Amino acid sequence: QADIVANYETLLSLQKLQQNAVHAVEQIVQARDDVATIKALIGKDELAKHNDELIELDERADAITKSLTDLEKLIRVPPETKGIVFDEDKLTSRIGLAQFYVGSSRGAPSAAAATYIKIAQDASRTILAEVNTFLGGELLEFRKAVRAADIGLLSAIET
Repeated sequence: QADIVANYETLLSLQKLQQNAVHAVEQIVQARDDVATIKALIGKDELAKHNDELIELDERADAITKSLTDLEKLIRVPPETKGIVFDEDKLTSRIGLAQFYVGSSRGAPSAAAATYIKIAQDASRTILAEVNTFLGGELLEFRKAVRAADIGLLSAIET
């Protein structure tokens, strides 16, 4: 009975790792969509071609988009990827492998399962810290620059 409980609790902890990875991907996708919207707004501004501040923001947006895509690739293979690609180094794959080893028996996690759990936990800790650092650092600074440039969905209307 205790082995079954240990197995179940381990699977729950791995499910929490999976949820954290999904949340990180959702944040990345949302941020990338926001950056694409900013780029579209800059592109529609006729004066942007002559405004150094907006040109710099547009270039920063490209760099931010690349960084977000690189972060997503640490967690999963992006859905638009063509073909069969190596995914064993992705966080979701590492978590899935640990879940497989734990779920392959009803008893307490084996030594092999414990190894894969540690690999998944370490990868999760490292990758999610990297995502959080980027979102709270470079992306936050970009958002501040966008606000300072007065770029928004609703343009000012003179009355």
